[in-house]
Amino acid sequence: EARSAALLNISAKFWRISRPDWRVTAQVWTMGLEITTLSLAYNRLVHVAPELGDLKLLRELDCSCNRLVNLPARIGALRHLRVLKCNGNSLELLPEELGSCMQLEEVICSENKLVALPRSLGNLRKLHTLLAQNNSLAMVPPTIADVRKTLTTINAAPRAAV
Repeated sequence: EARSAALLNISAKFWRISRPDWRVTAQVWTMGLEITTLSLAYNRLVHVAPELGDLKLLRELDCSCNRLVNLPARIGALRHLRVLKCNGNSLELLPEELGSCMQLEEVICSENKLVALPRSLGNLRKLHTLLAQNNSLAMVPPTIADVRKTLTTINAAPRAAV
């Protein structure tokens, strides 16, 4: 039985967050597990629920341009994830569990407050694009050398001094 890909785009809805524990749960997590592309961009979100890890078929996640300070560790359960866009937030760290997303090809995490990148990125043998510019990175982890055969684009330039 062939399945069609499911795209859920709720970007730019500017959800009103009236309670500190409010999450996108009612909108996303109850819609089924066949979502392959999820865009939560431009919503002023401060949290992404751990239930994100239940979206087993997810291939692309765009949570860019929100107010996120972290991503759930359960992101590591997304075995089919190929693209992660989390740029334009307030992330200080990416979860080490990201290294379990073995299909990950593209990570765009620029314009955050990242002070380090996970060492586990060196596990991602299909990673070809890593954009981490305009953060507070002191260095790129040496494990990135482990993916040098596939990595074609990397930019980890620091935030420009003003």
